[in-house]
Amino acid sequence: MVTLDNISTQEDMETWFHQLENPNNPMMQSGALSLTKPKLYACDLAKKEASFTFLVEDWQLHPDGTWHTGLVTTAFDTAFGLLCHCFAKDHIICTVNLSIAFLQSIPADKKVVFRVYALSTGRTIATFRGEAYLAEDPSVKFATADTTFMILQKRFQTPM
Repeated sequence: MVTLDNISTQEDMETWFHQLENPNNPMMQSGALSLTKPKLYACDLAKKEASFTFLVEDWQLHPDGTWHTGLVTTAFDTAFGLLCHCFAKDHIICTVNLSIAFLQSIPADKKVVFRVYALSTGRTIATFRGEAYLAEDPSVKFATADTTFMILQKRFQTPM
C-alpha cells in the first residue's frame, strides 16, 4: 500500500490514486470523495499534473440535464486537493481560494476530464490551475480554474 508520505515515483503516484477507487479505502467512506468517486484518468509526477473523471448521478443535475455548477466546483476542488497531497504528503491542506470560469454547461451524458497541474508547490503554499474538457475531444472545454492551498503543519493521524 502506498501512503501519502512515500509518494516518490510515477508508479507510487498512480498506485495511490488507484487506491482511492477501492470502496474499502478509509478516504472513500465519507465526505466528498465518497459522493464524487474520482477515477484517475492520467497522471505525471514529473509534470506535477493529474486528470480525473467523476461519477455524475441524476441527483447532481439541473432540470435541463446539465451538471450542477456547485458539483463541478466540488470536482475541481477534489482534483486539486488530491494532486496537492502528492506534494504536501500527509499534511492537512486547506483551500485558500478557488476561482472557476464556467465556459459552457456540462451535459450529464458526456465523459468529462478534470486536468489539474501545479504552478508552484512550496512548504506552506501551493498553487494550481486546471480545466474540464470533453474526453472525446479535449478542444471542447467546459471550465477553467485556479486555486491556492495552504499546507498546514497538522498531519493526518492515520496513514492515507
